[in-house]
Amino acid sequence: MREINAPQAESRYLKKLHQREAIMAKEATAEKIMQPVELAKEAEKQFKVVAETQKDIFDTLVKMNQHWMERAAAEAKSMTDLGSKLTSTRSLPDAVEAYQQWMTERTKTFAEDSQHFMADCQKFFDGVTRSLPKGWPAHSS
Repeated sequence: MREINAPQAESRYLKKLHQREAIMAKEATAEKIMQPVELAKEAEKQFKVVAETQKDIFDTLVKMNQHWMERAAAEAKSMTDLGSKLTSTRSLPDAVEAYQQWMTERTKTFAEDSQHFMADCQKFFDGVTRSLPKGWPAHSS
């Protein structure tokens, strides 16, 4: 009988195992490779999704900008109105009353602005989130 050399047998076994793994890897890769037409269609689809998402984000930013420009104009008018009221008052109680009314209105608009700001941020981040690849970022425990 022929003697089997253990290190040689192990070496042959590992060599055949690596060859099988290489063949399986090539077959798996070949299955995953897209044909040029399929690749072009997938790229076009992804491009449309990105373009649509960017348009949505841009539209949201335009609306946000318009709203805040209107708010800045309203704030400037409010300050001008307060200045006019304060210069036309004849007594300290009238001036205090004008300032209190302005401050009450300012507090109300600040609360509304805060809510609108949070809603704007949510819209913006919703658009950004839609633009991210599915499953990104990967959750880790």
